Amino acid sequence: MKILMWHCKNFDVKITGIADRPGTIQPEEQRSENEQMKNCIVSMITLEVQDNDSTVEKAKKEIIKFAEDTKSKNIVLMPFVHLSNNIANSENSIKLIDLIEFDLKNKFNILRSHFGYHKELLLHTFGHKTNVRFREF
Repeated sequence: MKILMWHCKNFDVKITGIADRPGTIQPEEQRSENEQMKNCIVSMITLEVQDNDSTVEKAKKEIIKFAEDTKSKNIVLMPFVHLSNNIANSENSIKLIDLIEFDLKNKFNILRSHFGYHKELLLHTFGHKTNVRFREF
């Protein structure tokens, strides 16, 4: 699993189409066309073949640590296949994102971006020295 996290003043995502690559992708059901969140941790998550429950635990700890460090109660979970060439299949990716979301939603406001769609993004990041973090598990 690889995660690129940003501390954002504003986040906006708009669905622009269904992804058709890789050919085996199975998009989630679309819940909305446009979503926004303010003062949030945007977690761009790439799920890989070897990822499992243990990897999810490590990822959750890093997301929580970043949120606590920035005093943010808002977290965006955004599937983001672009950080690896060793990506997990759709079913496992969705299952692992579900696990991350399930545990974080008790402590944070969660916005779950859609899996399997092309997206138009607006990331307005804060300018402090720790506004972006990359983690690999």
